[in-house]
Amino acid sequence: MSVGIPSRPLRPSDFNCLLERVNIMTPSTRQEMIRNNVSKVSSFPSLFWGGAGRGCLLKSSSVDSTLSLSDTPHRGEEDRYEPRHDHISRRQFLFSTSTAVIGCTVTAGSQLYASATTEPLVIDCHAHIYSEDESKYPPIEKPYRPPAGKGTIDHLRRTMKEAGVTRTVAIHTFTFYRHDNRFVADACRDNRDIMSGVCLLNADDPTSVTMLERYAKEFNIRGLRSIPANSGLLDDPGNEALWSVAERLGIVVCVLTNRDKRAELERMALRHPKLPIVIDHCLNLAAGKEHDAVLSDMLALSKIPNLHAKLSYLVTGSAEEYPFRDMHPSCKQIIQAFGPDRCIWGSDFPCELWCLKATYQQHLQVFTKELGLDEETKQKILGTTPKRLWFPQWD
Repeated sequence: MSVGIPSRPLRPSDFNCLLERVNIMTPSTRQEMIRNNVSKVSSFPSLFWGGAGRGCLLKSSSVDSTLSLSDTPHRGEEDRYEPRHDHISRRQFLFSTSTAVIGCTVTAGSQLYASATTEPLVIDCHAHIYSEDESKYPPIEKPYRPPAGKGTIDHLRRTMKEAGVTRTVAIHTFTFYRHDNRFVADACRDNRDIMSGVCLLNADDPTSVTMLERYAKEFNIRGLRSIPANSGLLDDPGNEALWSVAERLGIVVCVLTNRDKRAELERMALRHPKLPIVIDHCLNLAAGKEHDAVLSDMLALSKIPNLHAKLSYLVTGSAEEYPFRDMHPSCKQIIQAFGPDRCIWGSDFPCELWCLKATYQQHLQVFTKELGLDEETKQKILGTTPKRLWFPQWD
């Protein structure tokens, strides 16, 4: 087990996590860690942890700080090192104890930190959430409702854990709450450990600009979903005002529209060159007579550098069952055109409502396995690109 030194100094919060992991190590794992990292800490007076909570001084003197491992066999359920207290005064013992704690903690911490950070980063950029408290967060009349128990925060947490997803972006559920964003705002504020959010505000309401500022500053909202205003236009003064605020705040705009708004989207994107803009569901790309035209529009839009492609359409747009191979060629063309630095994945959680042909894990496996993407491309689409967009503060 080699030691990896992290690229930044360890923080107190790192040690809390690392010490928890040390506590659950088997004694033999701790012993192996010590053997393989002797050279890293040999300059310290040498205290190592043996059994649970008991320290054993191996060997230390002002002349020779080389570590000496005893051949003591297992004693009960623990692997321990034989204490060596010869030639050590009380002052030396106390000094060894205090300084070695630092040396061993940094060594173990570096190693465990490195192993933790090798786990792949996976961020789901499109999840719809639903409150279990409909008196506090009342739905609209005749909402598009998920099956009982699906789409809740608890359900999302379980699903993410089972699939190995690290973070998620909660997209305001317009078909359930219309322009009432209170639930997505409260959920993102109260569940910062797993999510940030995207609100959807009424472009025809002049108070929406102030509301966007408040959501972004107080409620962990990192994005604005944009749809055509009552005028029927995407390029509407109300949307223009909201996009200007989003650009100033440094958050993301997610555009939900079809190919008929391509020209409007191009104009607005060019007016806001510093604003990251995500094309939700790739203009609703789907199998059928419109497929080639929509794909052509997406490839053309890739030339605008602040536009991003949300590759969430494969399940809903496919005419086939898993693994939805009829959508693979278009997806690969979009990735090639935009580049993985401008492509992201979204599950459309809860799949029990929004994409019935696939489970959450199957939706993810299309990208981790079925598309045949190389590891660097996968990591950018699933991890580093969405992190840059929605979790820039997360280190």
